[in-house]
Amino acid sequence: LNPDTVWLREELGPNTYFPDPVTGQFQFSSEVPSGAIFLVEGSNHSNATAIPSDSAISLNTAGPSTPRPLFHARKPSSTVNVKIIKAEMKRNSSGKAEFTFISQIFVGVTDATANVGYISNEIQKIWSHEYDLVTNDGLPIIDCPGTQGLKFWKTDSRKIYAVKSERTGVLTPDSEDEIEPLIKRKKVASKAKSLTSDIKSIRNDLKFLIDHVPPNVKIPLALYKRALESFSCQICKSIIVPPAIFSRCCKRILGCQICVDTWYQGSGAQMLMKKCPLCRFDRAYTETTTIRGLDDFLTVLNEIITFMPYNEDENFAGGSGSGDES
Repeated sequence: LNPDTVWLREELGPNTYFPDPVTGQFQFSSEVPSGAIFLVEGSNHSNATAIPSDSAISLNTAGPSTPRPLFHARKPSSTVNVKIIKAEMKRNSSGKAEFTFISQIFVGVTDATANVGYISNEIQKIWSHEYDLVTNDGLPIIDCPGTQGLKFWKTDSRKIYAVKSERTGVLTPDSEDEIEPLIKRKKVASKAKSLTSDIKSIRNDLKFLIDHVPPNVKIPLALYKRALESFSCQICKSIIVPPAIFSRCCKRILGCQICVDTWYQGSGAQMLMKKCPLCRFDRAYTETTTIRGLDDFLTVLNEIITFMPYNEDENFAGGSGSGDES
């Protein structure tokens, strides 16, 4: 029988009794005679069909002075105290997570409340900050069927750390759209920094050539043309007059500042709506930035290009233009 549907009916009398919802005991009135017979009625677990009285079980009572609990009240759901360690997390040079312990608390959960959302809310109530729950490897615990229920949370060998959200770098669906542009900007800034370093090295080498190479020296024409292609303004097609402008949308040096400003000439929305002259990216004005540290290099490069004109019929640039070795 389903305990929730059981009741007692006096076989030879008019009385019917239901169990107390808290204690599960049947309280009999003083009018019930000693030795009275009761029929147990209720519904099956499987089909919830009432058992007819002729097949019910009869019981003898001990009288009103000695009530007997026929059905016990249901036990409350078991509760487990989950230890949460408040810590600061950082990763060492090999990428392994390292924790500095701050404090710890125990959060009581049942099988129904043993999940990431409930525990995170309880932590926030106590520590007044939003925390992410992570394991020993520093990876976040995601709320999913595998992390719901006591079976996951009462494992003694698994330590659970609470780390402030901004320190874990955990991405949520709501934050991905905001973080993606930030990641792109960091990548562009890193590439621009690397490009500036490489150009600085080239600038020093070219300055050395200007200072020490004789006037009649010749350089390979392919190298000469490559320098022209790499450092020519994409608008006026001449060697860039500093300061130079870098375009983040196509990740290339765009040209002279005066040429770029002329290209995007206008005001307000008219200026912002113009496309990049190189990759045709929409609203590209906001993607431009000035490259610092190239002024000296571009000045030297202009001197080299002016000093070493080339002849299309020769394989070298510089010298007298006759093509003879000096």
